[in-house]
Amino acid sequence: MAAISVVIPTYNYGHYINRAIDSILNQTVLPVEIIIIDDGSTDNTEQIISKNYLNNGNDKIIYIKKINGGAASARNLGIKNAKGEFILMLDADDKLEPNSIKIFTEKVKQFPMADMVTGGSLSVKSSQHKKYRPAPLVKENKLDNFKAFLNKKLSISHGKFIVRKSKFDLIKYPEHLLSNEDISVIAQLIATCNIVTVDATIVQYFHHNDSLRYNHKFVEKAGLSVVDTVFDSKILPPEFLKYRSTFYTHRCLSLFRRLYKNGQYKKAEKYFNMALGQSFLVLFKWKYLLKYLRMKSMNLAGFS
Repeated sequence: MAAISVVIPTYNYGHYINRAIDSILNQTVLPVEIIIIDDGSTDNTEQIISKNYLNNGNDKIIYIKKINGGAASARNLGIKNAKGEFILMLDADDKLEPNSIKIFTEKVKQFPMADMVTGGSLSVKSSQHKKYRPAPLVKENKLDNFKAFLNKKLSISHGKFIVRKSKFDLIKYPEHLLSNEDISVIAQLIATCNIVTVDATIVQYFHHNDSLRYNHKFVEKAGLSVVDTVFDSKILPPEFLKYRSTFYTHRCLSLFRRLYKNGQYKKAEKYFNMALGQSFLVLFKWKYLLKYLRMKSMNLAGFS
């Protein structure tokens, strides 16, 4: 049976952490351990974990509190301390479905050469509206999967996959990024892993206003640094590196859309022009072009 370590990085999510931990403790098959990396929380996270779990003598839970350094540093520390053959990275505001660990262990037994196993997910909005996303369509060709991920046609995210710990001997979460630290890691895993999918819901993602994953200030700071982090020649084979320019364009457009949505039109215009500088084909991406033209008309009317 595959030994799975669940790693939960957390920062000031004391009001969510019980849900994540309980979803693991209530599994039909338990993991080897649950490693909680507290990235310097200033709320009641430590008290909640101590009272509800550590003081009850739960030997499955390992709690490590560190100086605040960002999600990437917390994830790397969790992986370093993990004993399992496989890692499941679960965000502190999400939860696993009851059979997730069992499903993963059975799939690894069936496909012992798999480096990664991934399934479906359920997104839960603050309105309680739920949207199911099936397991991604993965091909045998790693380059095809890599390109699909960069083009947002292949969705693999934390909580819905396990991956061999040995893959992190070379691949690390970029600690210089305070947001989007997962993009380069997942892209590099997709480029180097034998991936197997399961037709089952693995995780529930909860959307809320204080979610760090949607903090536009952090995302903007990560900016285009994500591109350099993804295209590391020490990790990616040479044939993968030629797609850097394409991803750079997509990244510029993604930043444009996010800044446009937040009313930061001058900054948004800069990223649209940078994308256009990479490829004139941007002009045929109508959704982006219409936003850009609408923004320009607003600027002419005195908006900024």
